[in-house]
Amino acid sequence: MTGGEEILSVMAGNLRKLLERAPIDFNRLQELRLRAEQPFFCRYDGKEYGISEEGRLIPAESCTGKSSTEYRRFYRISKREIKETLE
Repeated sequence: MTGGEEILSVMAGNLRKLLERAPIDFNRLQELRLRAEQPFFCRYDGKEYGISEEGRLIPAESCTGKSSTEYRRFYRISKREIKETLE
């Protein structure tokens, strides 16, 4: 992780920890997608990635559908985490 202190400071605790573990250069991060009860996705360096529970970036194109093994490994964002991030 490089930079991103401003972004991390507003994120809910679990989301912050995932992003701190992820191999992310925040200068290349374009979007974080936060949707309740949905996988944690980001757009990084022009590509779509899901973020796993271990903080790994998994290319979205590697998933062949919602039932795929990789899709199920994405971290799911709770309503509480969205609320905490927005407060």
